Amino acid sequence: MNNFKRKVDEITSDCDNEKDAQTSRKKKVAKNERRKGKADERKETRLATYKHVCNKYTRLRMERAMTEYMYLIDCKEINLTKREYMILGPAGSVYTIIISNILSCSCPDFRKGFQCKHILFVFLKALKVDSNSKLIYQKALLTDELKSIFNRSPRIILRKPIDGKCPICLELMNKKEKLVWCQSRCGNNIHEKCFNLWKQRKPEVTCVYCQTEWKDLTLPPPPPLNAVQLQQEFELAFKRSLQIF
Repeated sequence: MNNFKRKVDEITSDCDNEKDAQTSRKKKVAKNERRKGKADERKETRLATYKHVCNKYTRLRMERAMTEYMYLIDCKEINLTKREYMILGPAGSVYTIIISNILSCSCPDFRKGFQCKHILFVFLKALKVDSNSKLIYQKALLTDELKSIFNRSPRIILRKPIDGKCPICLELMNKKEKLVWCQSRCGNNIHEKCFNLWKQRKPEVTCVYCQTEWKDLTLPPPPPLNAVQLQQEFELAFKRSLQIF
């Protein structure tokens, strides 16, 4: 009887030891998986050298991005960490800018290796990134940095094609007429003269279509240049080309 009891105790003890060993193995596996997960998170590396200081060339281009006449004409959200912008430059050329893990612009200045004014324009004016942020002069961004920039950026309102009828006079609109458009929400077009009448009859100015508060964010056109100013602009452009613009 005593021998039988000893055997039962031994079997029970072995089972307990096996359970303890299994629990220990499970804990070890879970710990290793957690470590692996953290290691995977740390695996992402910047795809270009991190720049700690904004050099004089980038500061010059930041100034141009803030003062020269450039226009955002299109924006596409490819995914959560990639956007494509189209910018109309001061000279009338259209450039494509990609803000993603690797930044790019189709302009000649970017191809020379500079952080061009078009990328800086997108950062500073479209995405509203702080001008003191070190991210705006990096050639590559990490996923968390991109998500942070995009999540904090204002919603981009794009103008709709000029077609159809004015919602006030119900006459067809065309590009030759003076038009205004909703820059607050819907992007729809309206005859400027019709909208002026609409404004006069409303205590608070709203969009005819979406009833959102009206905001006119259009920049005033640049002043016309006289012959002397044209010559100065030409000389400045020539000097810039010599200084690797």
